[in-house]
Amino acid sequence: MKIRAASRSATLIFIIAASASAAGSGSDPADRRARLERAYLELRQKRWAEAVALLGALLDEDPGDARLRLQLGYARQALGDRAAAADEFAL
Repeated sequence: MKIRAASRSATLIFIIAASASAAGSGSDPADRRARLERAYLELRQKRWAEAVALLGALLDEDPGDARLRLQLGYARQALGDRAAAADEFAL
């Protein structure tokens, strides 16, 4: 009986974890907020490539966010990609 109960508990934990993973990174506002904070941390730490990746993913979810687009432009400029930065600033 104890083995069967433990097996059921492990199965339930697996199902819960799989459901949380399948929910996607953009479905939870708290997750989006955490990714936004991480992007700003990368900017403050001058880790431009990481910031570009995070900001790009956030902009894929909300292309109209001018604040993110501006920050992405600054990060691209810091990486020396002036053409891509200019594209971000132009939008």
